[in-house]
Amino acid sequence: ATSNRPPSDLYEGGINRTYFLPFIDLLSKHCIVHQLQSTDDYRQLLSTGLDNYFLVDNDPSFTPTKHELDATFQNLLGGKSPVSMELHVGFNRTLTVRQAHPKGLVARFCFDELCRQDLGATDYRAVAQSFDVVLLEEIPMLTLKEHNEA
Repeated sequence: ATSNRPPSDLYEGGINRTYFLPFIDLLSKHCIVHQLQSTDDYRQLLSTGLDNYFLVDNDPSFTPTKHELDATFQNLLGGKSPVSMELHVGFNRTLTVRQAHPKGLVARFCFDELCRQDLGATDYRAVAQSFDVVLLEEIPMLTLKEHNEA
């Protein structure tokens, strides 16, 4: 695990920190703490400078456009036709993936398919482990009423 704080500072000032202190003792006992004298956040180093997301707006003047998302999906498909598949997520359950690369390189979902269904950590983990790239579209502007979706 990585952190930008030493174990003794974790959850500092947190409510009920006294209940967290035994974990800090266990962490200190079973882990080797390395102090890196650097201002770099190595957890984010690989993503620096990468275009691993982009936004599409309904405003026609906004770029990149939905056309570019479609083009990105087609490019990631590498000439293959998208397929629909049932992704086994565990506990005898499946998740329908309407558009995916036949070998699981990329999947395309709309917001409602992933965020307005009764899905949990096991489902999202299965998606993340099964596809190198996940495209998510039709993401609405969320309000405080939609805290579950957020």
